[in-house]
Amino acid sequence: MEKSSRKHILFLARWYPHRYDPMFGLFVERHARAAALYNDVSVIYVHADTSIGEPVFEEHHEEHFREIKYYYPVKRGWQRVLNPLRFLNAVSKAYQKLLRTNPQPDVLHVNILTRMGLVAWWLKKRNGIPYVITEHWSRYQPQHNNFKGFFRKWLTRIVVKEASAVSPVSLDLQKAMESHDLRNEHYTVIPNVVDVDFFHPGKEKKGTEKTVFIHLSCMEERSKNMSGILNAVKALSTKRDDFLVYMVGEGIDLEASIRSAEEMGLKDKVVFFTGLKEGEQLLKLMQRADAMLLFSRYENLPVVILEAFACGMPVISSDVGGISEHVNNERGILVKPLDEQALTEAMGEMIESKDDYNSKSIRQYATARFSMEVIGKQFDKIYSEAISGK
Repeated sequence: MEKSSRKHILFLARWYPHRYDPMFGLFVERHARAAALYNDVSVIYVHADTSIGEPVFEEHHEEHFREIKYYYPVKRGWQRVLNPLRFLNAVSKAYQKLLRTNPQPDVLHVNILTRMGLVAWWLKKRNGIPYVITEHWSRYQPQHNNFKGFFRKWLTRIVVKEASAVSPVSLDLQKAMESHDLRNEHYTVIPNVVDVDFFHPGKEKKGTEKTVFIHLSCMEERSKNMSGILNAVKALSTKRDDFLVYMVGEGIDLEASIRSAEEMGLKDKVVFFTGLKEGEQLLKLMQRADAMLLFSRYENLPVVILEAFACGMPVISSDVGGISEHVNNERGILVKPLDEQALTEAMGEMIESKDDYNSKSIRQYATARFSMEVIGKQFDKIYSEAISGK
């Protein structure tokens, strides 16, 4: 795309990787980088920080891509009542810093409602800048049930209605949002993105190796249900010993999961905890695995499923959120959420049938739907429509 046709898109991100957690909202950064293939993208992320006394700016520049991260001090106790004003002040300072070296954005791209949506709504009213919304949050789903409060719902409905487009990452999430009367005439599902050039199949595996399952998550029990996975693995291990499970990631419930695996006699025998893995280390683990293993209580569209597809790998998952929109019998096995016996049976079935899956077809599915280029073009389309007022 010629430079003259590139628009300036400002991502207003509620979640985004930061100095304390490089994985937080990583899917938002990946969306921003996909959009930057066809437009000039700036990102503003502000982070409330109780450990600092003075605000701190962090900036990162690449061609067509710029990040401004602003860490601002907040207070505890009775002074926390002023924290919403501190948030607005932080966003204002970050925005003014952007405008000192960049033109006014052509389109605002809100990621995660509601707070940043209100900022975009105000900039639309004051400066006439249209905005679009991408939503990832599972709070709208009945299993999560965290979208509460009359005032919050009222404000969110206004923000959603005034947007030029709303792009949830799955149709299931769109339906969940609409069930809360979050109405917009231009809902467009745009899924998460995966770098298909980085995530790719490895060398052909030998048929004599044990089947390797990989679970990759933030290790948070409430949503990811690691205990259910361990129970299913324990049940299967009493029947056969031709499989291994790698649990990849770190989080608040990792230590509890490790203790449970030790008590079950699984740790370092059947189940291996690797901690957080990124880059080439993660890729090697993915390429070694035969199937991705998820058993979440609720989800939208986990990026790890798309990464598995890009590696040509089938997926076993609980049937929650938007997962069934992409996982079917050609690309894996779905089980009822919380049904540990079904998960045990699915793992056994995968061990027997793993070679029946068409790795090339699974990868082609990921390339055609989740690549940076495909997602970037979809965003570019809604940006152009937002500017033209369609």
